[in-house]
Amino acid sequence: SDALRMGVPVLTWPGESFVGRMAASILHHAGLPECIAADRADFVAGAIALGNDSAVRQALRQRVRDGVHRSGLFDPAGFSRDLERLFHAMHAQRLEGRRDTITLVREDGP
Repeated sequence: SDALRMGVPVLTWPGESFVGRMAASILHHAGLPECIAADRADFVAGAIALGNDSAVRQALRQRVRDGVHRSGLFDPAGFSRDLERLFHAMHAQRLEGRRDTITLVREDGP
């Protein structure tokens, strides 16, 4: 998360670890699915490819910076607004005696 916030590309292989799955989720929401390896061999191949091609690496850095800022991943004020809206919706739903699922869409985008 810190690396992405600073514009540094991250590769992950979700596998069985929480950290890998969390990194995959962040990369997915940042619009960077090509940074999520399908397996160990794919992870190694991706790392080698990035290590050997500075133009691709630089383009990925730019996509990371753009994707992270567009995604709202590091927008605490937006997160707080969304969480507050969710709490209000949950409370209203409870007062109505409903138990269905609540789906919220961000007012300022995905």
